[in-house]
Amino acid sequence: MQEGGSLTVRVEVQPSGGYSLTVELGVENLPQGAEATLSPDRGTPPFTSLLTLAVRRGTPEGSYSLLVTGGDAEGRRHTATLVLGVKALPLFLPSSSVRPLEPYWRSSAPFTVSAVAEDRDGRVVSVALWYRHSPDNLRWGGWREFGVDREEPWSWSFTAPEGEGFYEFCSRATDNDNLAEPLPSLAQASCGLDLYPPPSPVLLSPSEGEMVGTRAPVLSWSEVRDLSGVRYEVEVGTDPSLSSPLVRRVVEGTSLVPEGLEEGMYFWRVRAVDGVGRPSPWSAGSFLTLPPTSSALRENLRMGEEVEFLFPSALLVRRVGLVLRENVPRLSLSLLELESPSVPSLFRWLPPPRGKAYGGAVMGLRPAEEVERMEVELWIREGEVRGRNLRLFALAENGWEEVPLALRGGREGYLVLTASPSPWPRALALCTTRPSALPPPLSWPPALLLLLVGSLMAVGAAGYFIYAWRFRPILPKVPLASLVRPRVRLPRGAEAMPAVPLSRLEPARPRFEELPEAEPLEVRPVPPGPIPEPEEALRSLLRAGRAPPIPRGLERVIRPVEPAVRPERLAEKIRGVSLPSVEREARGRPEARETLEKLKRLMQREEGSGEGG
Repeated sequence: MQEGGSLTVRVEVQPSGGYSLTVELGVENLPQGAEATLSPDRGTPPFTSLLTLAVRRGTPEGSYSLLVTGGDAEGRRHTATLVLGVKALPLFLPSSSVRPLEPYWRSSAPFTVSAVAEDRDGRVVSVALWYRHSPDNLRWGGWREFGVDREEPWSWSFTAPEGEGFYEFCSRATDNDNLAEPLPSLAQASCGLDLYPPPSPVLLSPSEGEMVGTRAPVLSWSEVRDLSGVRYEVEVGTDPSLSSPLVRRVVEGTSLVPEGLEEGMYFWRVRAVDGVGRPSPWSAGSFLTLPPTSSALRENLRMGEEVEFLFPSALLVRRVGLVLRENVPRLSLSLLELESPSVPSLFRWLPPPRGKAYGGAVMGLRPAEEVERMEVELWIREGEVRGRNLRLFALAENGWEEVPLALRGGREGYLVLTASPSPWPRALALCTTRPSALPPPLSWPPALLLLLVGSLMAVGAAGYFIYAWRFRPILPKVPLASLVRPRVRLPRGAEAMPAVPLSRLEPARPRFEELPEAEPLEVRPVPPGPIPEPEEALRSLLRAGRAPPIPRGLERVIRPVEPAVRPERLAEKIRGVSLPSVEREARGRPEARETLEKLKRLMQREEGSGEGG
């Protein structure tokens, strides 16, 4: 029997001499890796049992003697011999393979790598991914294990541990018998990893602004190397932005000859695209298909040397002076002069320079990047620009930029002007403008001027009155005498205080101490006695009922002290006191009655004089 197989043997048990006990069956001397099963394994003879033998893979090859035993409860035992031959089968190893990777070039990591695996005599329990790396697809490193996957589907997220370059892959499977396939001698799958875009190509010919003088120029650029290979995209058109190019090609080489171009200025650009599809930045330039009117060539020039290019027959540019920053073995300058109508038409993609074009020039210099500074000498007919202003514009990357002009002098009816544009310009345009006229003097009609002045005065007066009414910055003009002595008639001895304190009208002066108030005067009935003379009685009454007079000059500082008993109150008290004895005596004495009459008249006269004052 071959390993990994099985067989069934029929075992018969017969009684002898009326035997009737139960017999139990068994198998002995089984080799390692073999199994035996009896069905049934016991019974009373006669009966038949089926013996099933199974040999697992890996059981050693050979011939084995098996004993089939039968015994009862009384210890009797019988055996039968069975010879089992085991034959080894050929080994079936598991197999696996990495699936092809599409597309070949990858622009980023990680990416997925998958494999398939099988085992003819069992099952696959694990698959390991192996890889190797090369920086140039020529020199390869050794195989390295990346990872082991223990579940289907077999796949890995490959992180490219070696960075960009070329990778090859293979797999190794292991089955349930712990058998593993050997590593293959050749790669099962491969791919390339390019992580960076290619560099920009360098334009070689024509140079910037060069006049090629042909309608089929040869455009060439430098070769660009990239890990995944490159191809070149080329565009040519009359618009600097090349939004609608006349020529658009994809080439493998480093040159292109566009066809169908007319005379004029053209713009072109080139970029490299790698195998992943990642482009480089554009490299742009321009050229003229018009032939130059003048050209000059100088060789073996040294750094710092002043170089002059003279064009005696030119209409506008007669001399170009240069100073170089590096040694130059060959320096060529081409000049194309333009008449006034050709300047705006040749540069139609730009806003025209300010003014009317007088003339222009396109200058091509190779190599222009080696120029440190330059000076251009312009010759202009004096009669053609008399009464006009001259302005020079240089064509830069952002459009026309004005360049200062300097007058060097005049020669044979020409004005000689110099300019120093920086950096090297593609073209120059000289424009003329009329001098601006002075504005007329400002004049106002009389009616409008009067209306304006009146309006300003009315607004000012209204503002002043509103300000004075709202903030009261000026006190009302009132005589001080009317504040100190008001015109209102008051009773004698009454005090009138001004509404505005005197301190706001006049500077404060030192105050004098006020006089003490007089003690109240007690009035009692006059006992009978001799009656004084009227004049003396009147003086005593005045001294008793009035304050002493205020010294002259201190009326505004010292306030009069009011007596405790006012004169009118004293008069009322005197009048209100009944003097029966006096009256009775007056009736009886004529001299007394006459004295009283005089006294009343004097008092009335004194009161009248006081009210009048």
